[in-house]
Amino acid sequence: MNSSNNTPTDWFYALSTVHYLSAAQLETYFQVSPGDALRHPDVLWYRDALWLKSAFGGGRHLAHRRLCAEVYCRLQPWPVIWGSPRAEAGPMPDAVLSFGEHTIYFEADTGKETHRQWETKLTQYQRLSAGALWVVAEGGRLRLTRLQAWLAEAHLAIGWQLTAVDSVRQVPPSLIELPARPVDLRGASTAPASRETVFRLDGEPWNPEAVRDLVDRRLARPQGRELVHGQLICHFTRNPRRIWARWVQTRYRS
Repeated sequence: MNSSNNTPTDWFYALSTVHYLSAAQLETYFQVSPGDALRHPDVLWYRDALWLKSAFGGGRHLAHRRLCAEVYCRLQPWPVIWGSPRAEAGPMPDAVLSFGEHTIYFEADTGKETHRQWETKLTQYQRLSAGALWVVAEGGRLRLTRLQAWLAEAHLAIGWQLTAVDSVRQVPPSLIELPARPVDLRGASTAPASRETVFRLDGEPWNPEAVRDLVDRRLARPQGRELVHGQLICHFTRNPRRIWARWVQTRYRS
């Protein structure tokens, strides 16, 4: 089992990003068995799925987490960077995607939100003049028809697209037709084609090779990535339990 590749196609990196992977997603997209994955100290098993312990939250919003994870997994063949918004005001999408020079606000719909809830959400997007909104939905034709109407009624200034989850594999090439102007959503920004990569350990800048060494020895773990002012920042945190175990082993060997 390799859980320290620190790439979007690594199962633990994916779990650190979306916080959930079903057994089927884990085996289909990462060729990892649940038994192997459960050896990692920062995961737990609940309702036939792998969860990141620090973001478990009692297992709430399971359907929504499953859909977000499915979209993340289906986007793996494409050079899409999945980031988390940090907005104090305005829309709070499920993710902010960077696809080349394009900024895409991602919303997952499991069919549970009402018309009124979507109206409230879309009011926030009406304030934006750059970027694009991408809604990926589960459900049948009736749900998709209703979502299509609600999105059209909002008269958004930005481009938008509604996609059934089963069609996600064909989506990225068509998304480039949406507006590509860079946008800054109070901290969630698009990244240029060439960007500087910065490694941070517990919030402090660190040498990339030193961080990779800690991850390989399971003394640190990835937390996620964000795009800020043209920089791709890779966040890591120390693993206190592993550090304590290493200290105890060293102490009692001497």
